[in-house]
Amino acid sequence: MDYELMFLKSLLLTVAIEMPILCVLSWFFSNRNDFKLARLLMTGFFASFATLPYIWYIFPYFICNKVFYVVVSESFAVVAESFIIFFMLRIKYTKSLIFSFVCNAASFLIGISINWK
Repeated sequence: MDYELMFLKSLLLTVAIEMPILCVLSWFFSNRNDFKLARLLMTGFFASFATLPYIWYIFPYFICNKVFYVVVSESFAVVAESFIIFFMLRIKYTKSLIFSFVCNAASFLIGISINWK
């Protein structure tokens, strides 16, 4: 399968996993009940679209070791997306970091289980 097609499938899967998790986390664990669904969906969409291209197209040129690549790229995704969540949802940074970690852990583990060979 072409690398670009694999990227698009991965992007769609990431968005499909992370957006609902972000919505559930925001509704259950936030002090604010005024999150609009559109804002939550835009936040999840933007966070995934902002980080996944770096993970697929930039980091592989600089990191050859697979384990180190996974650690660095997933850490980058969690931190970068936590800032996006922090600014877009206007919640405490610690909460946005937890939200980002849970979303990324879920999408990573589901992606690994789907692509396990």
